[in-house]
Amino acid sequence: MGEITLHLPDQLIERAQQAGLLNTETIAEVLSLALGDEASGVPPLPIRSIRSFFDQIHDAVFLLDLNGRHFAANERAVDMFGYTVEEIYTKSALELSGEPEATDNVMGRLLAGEHVPMLKRWMRHKSGALFPVEVTAQLVRDSEGKPAYIQSIVRDITEHIQSEQRIRDAESLLRTIINAVPNHIFARDGEGRYVIANEAAAQIVGSTVDEIIGKTDFDFGVPAAAQIRAEDADVLRVGEPRTILEDEFIDPRGERHLYSTTKVPIKLPGTNIDAVLCVSTDISPLKQMQADLHEAVRQAYALETERQRVTILAKFIQDTSHEFRTPLSIIGTSVYLLRRSSDEARRDDHARVANDQINRITRLLDHLQAMAELDADVDFHRQAVNINHLLRDLRSHFAALCERREIRFDCAFDNTIPTIIGDPVRLSEACSQLIDNALRHTDSGGSVVITTARNHGGISIEVRDTGVGIHPDALPHIFDRFWRQDEARTTPGFGLGLPIAQRIIERHGGKITVDSRVDAGSVFTVHLPSVSPE
Repeated sequence: MGEITLHLPDQLIERAQQAGLLNTETIAEVLSLALGDEASGVPPLPIRSIRSFFDQIHDAVFLLDLNGRHFAANERAVDMFGYTVEEIYTKSALELSGEPEATDNVMGRLLAGEHVPMLKRWMRHKSGALFPVEVTAQLVRDSEGKPAYIQSIVRDITEHIQSEQRIRDAESLLRTIINAVPNHIFARDGEGRYVIANEAAAQIVGSTVDEIIGKTDFDFGVPAAAQIRAEDADVLRVGEPRTILEDEFIDPRGERHLYSTTKVPIKLPGTNIDAVLCVSTDISPLKQMQADLHEAVRQAYALETERQRVTILAKFIQDTSHEFRTPLSIIGTSVYLLRRSSDEARRDDHARVANDQINRITRLLDHLQAMAELDADVDFHRQAVNINHLLRDLRSHFAALCERREIRFDCAFDNTIPTIIGDPVRLSEACSQLIDNALRHTDSGGSVVITTARNHGGISIEVRDTGVGIHPDALPHIFDRFWRQDEARTTPGFGLGLPIAQRIIERHGGKITVDSRVDAGSVFTVHLPSVSPE
């Protein structure tokens, strides 16, 4: 029969091309045009026009007779299965199927008049390889209602299946990673129900990942469930992340845990549901480690303190025994000579020597007692003190000694300095120690000068001498107890004067600075605030 050039209606072609609208009804509509309608005088469409339409379809389209053999197929079917059109015509539906029994069952159901929904099946390529498809099949009847043929649309879903598998693999990998993380990772919706949880989060409430979903902390008997619910609600209300550095959690077993928790408001994927994503790190081991470290440091400090105490005590015994031994030896000798001498003048000399050594021991004991009191932080009797008056009294006290040793003792007082608040007895003792130190290290013909001045917020006292000076290596040690630059102890002193002075001045909120050069003398400067701390 000859062909008449006839084009399909544009709206029908457009309908077939639209994704998701291609179905068996569309095919049937085209085929009805292809067959024509004698009653209404509509002529059948030419084969070329029908072929043009079907080749525009992106799915494989088959027409099968009632025995299941193909008598029509489009180009997509050729590409999908690897056969030529002629080869497809020689094949039955069972031969192209990767599941012949299932396909035969579908054919039977269609011929029985049953509507068969879209199915997922495996098809076989010409190469023998199987590939997944979605199949829609429909029995088409003629104008008398008798079965005419079967039309089938086949969509290759290999890429779709692969995409789904990649998604499943990614989800599985993500789940594996989340479960491997020791942190507790979970999310609760606005009603407090768990919607996400890793194994660590589930275990802490005595559950599993599958069982915890959809349940709340109330279901697991968490003591602070109401407080947790309120905190989550506040995070959702504010809409900003929140970090709780130390979040205490009592589990259903009553065990205490300490976490650092970050809460972030989120929208669950694919929904409009608000939830709070939580990541909690158990810091209980860290806190215990810190406590253990603190205890270790405390013990180490205690041991070091005890070691230093023993060292100081040993040095104290060594130094004091030397300081006591010398005067006691002199006293013993003087008493021995005193008892054996009948000369009154000699007896007086021996008694004077013994008395001087007794005074020396007394001064040592006074220094030791003063140091002990300062170490014990005994109360100071604070009152208004005029430093110039205090220093004038000390000048009078040392005047005879300076005259005897031929040392010039001068003072230069600033009469504008303010009165300070302090303990006059202790301040006098501190200044006395500094003056005594200057005189002991200054030779005959030298000088000691005391000056006072006003400075920012207080006053300064300067004790300057022209003595032997202090070696730079010795400067860091001059305030150490019992330390003496003269290790041979040829100069008088116990090595306690400067430590006593420093402690008293520090108790008044001040400090002592030193500037010294060997063979050029030293300058000790006391800095005191107007009002010393209590």
